Amino acid sequence: MKNSICCLVVSLLGICGLSAKDDAPRGFQPISELAEAKAEAVEKKQLLVIAVKGADDDCPHCVAAMDSGEKAVGGGVVKVFARAEALNKADISGFPSALKARAAKKFTTGAWVEFLVFNSDGTKLLASSTRTELDGDSKAIAAFKKEVQEQKKAMKQ
Repeated sequence: MKNSICCLVVSLLGICGLSAKDDAPRGFQPISELAEAKAEAVEKKQLLVIAVKGADDDCPHCVAAMDSGEKAVGGGVVKVFARAEALNKADISGFPSALKARAAKKFTTGAWVEFLVFNSDGTKLLASSTRTELDGDSKAIAAFKKEVQEQKKAMKQ
């Protein structure tokens, strides 16, 4: 009896771990809700930001890059999260044109992070930054943040 309960607990923990790995971080919508996120961005006249991350959740550089990217884009944007591995296999035919063009080039998998900033309907890529830039390169982070801020101001005009 004890063995079967232990096996059940271990199985459930394993399943939860697998499903949690693809969950969007707090404040982000999953890529499966891209259409809703795009509609929200258009309605609120906000930028559409997509964070693409590889599956390596133990990479300290990726954690730092995600944190820097989130701080750089700030609030007042609609944020979407996608795993690079899943996005590379996804049917991109329904994606907005600028995301479709970027996704066709494939995303780096594993230990990688990329922030993509689009206009509200996703038809134009306005800014982007990668893990290399977002992991401790203060000048690159400041330049990305400045570009995002300028694009936010332009959206409000």
